[in-house]
Formats: sequence, C-alpha cells, structure tokens
Amino acid sequence: MFASIWVFNGLLTVLEGILGFTFPAIIFWVVPHAVCAQFACYDYYKHVTAEEKIWTEVPEFFKKPVGIISYLVASFVFLMVSVALTTA
Repeated sequence: MFASIWVFNGLLTVLEGILGFTFPAIIFWVVPHAVCAQFACYDYYKHVTAEEKIWTEVPEFFKKPVGIISYLVASFVFLMVSVALTTA
C-alpha cells in the first residue's frame, strides 16, 4: 500500500500540472492514509482468521519479492518524474 500512496500522489501532481490548480496538502496525505487504514483492518482480519499472507487477487508477479520491489521502485520513479515535470 505504501507504493500505492506514491502512485496516488504522483497522479494528483500530474493533475495539478495539467489543470494549473494546487490541491490542499491534506488531500495528498489524509485521503490515501485513510484508505490504507481501512484496508489494514480488513487485512489483519484476513490474516488472523484465514491466515492470508497476501491478497489472492494480486497477480502472481507481485507475490514474489522481485515484483514487490519493482512496484515500489517504479512508483517512486513515477512520483519523482511527475514532480520534476510539473514543478518546472
């Protein structure tokens, strides 16, 4: 979920650049963290009751360490590129 916050923030940054409008900072941090908090409760429940380690809906590539790391790196690069392109 941490990398998904970067993707969400990157998309908001690109949207700001396109629209020429600045969103309040609270949208960048409160919205994705509230969503993550809700998923955390469900994930913990599934971990305790069904002993799930990762979501079953996730593609097989993202269940391996290389998939997890590549998503994290790709989302970070996307965020940095979107910030660099929109803050010029």
